[in-house]
Amino acid sequence: PGIVQDVEANTGLSANFVIGGDSNGGACTSSLFGGVWNDATKTCTMTKNLVGSGQHLIAMNNGGVTLDGAGYKLTGTQLAEDSAEVGKGNAAIIANDVDDFVIRNVVIDGTWIHGIRTISTNNGLITGNTITLSYHYGIDSKSDDNLKITNNVISVGYTGIVLWNADGDANCSFLVKQNTVSNASNGGIKDVIGDKTCIDQNTVTSNSGVGIVVTNSVGSKVTNNIANGNGHGISVSSNSDGIIVTDN
Repeated sequence: PGIVQDVEANTGLSANFVIGGDSNGGACTSSLFGGVWNDATKTCTMTKNLVGSGQHLIAMNNGGVTLDGAGYKLTGTQLAEDSAEVGKGNAAIIANDVDDFVIRNVVIDGTWIHGIRTISTNNGLITGNTITLSYHYGIDSKSDDNLKITNNVISVGYTGIVLWNADGDANCSFLVKQNTVSNASNGGIKDVIGDKTCIDQNTVTSNSGVGIVVTNSVGSKVTNNIANGNGHGISVSSNSDGIIVTDN
């Protein structure tokens, strides 16, 4: 219940399912969700496709919870804005004020403002997901610390991966690596007001906007990326400081 209240307080929208929080995995083992819960590893594994409309579909609870989509699909049917100042809108999956979470192997499509949305988290991992949206955001990270976003395939109409106020360190504790991003009009990967983020080995192609954007950030590293066939390849704003761009 606390996580539901936090999500509603920070975004104004509730979630259909809250995963984790007790020995049954919260909503994981409910008849509507139909997942399998491993209490030893705190892992909820999906066993069927789910459809959401007008609010968040899945919220992650605290305590090191893993959501394994096992290749199943989360389909959205209705957009919904919310009360957040930045990055408004409903998400297929939201992680709000939680630590040590994992979101993996999920397919997200249909109508969502965000495929995956994270707010004020620490030490999370988003990996191996496929997100296809006609508009809006694939993965939207806001005020997260030490987040890893790896090996996702994202095709969206607006922004593929956006980092707002990300906080990492010189050892790349905040890492965006080996993702494939296409079809975005407002940037394939964007680092906005970031501190020591690492954007490495991504393939960012066929975006009508800029492939990789760094703005108002400090100490970011943009390395070993492929950024071809975009409106522009890589853009670093003059109000950023200490940015390393090499071997792209």
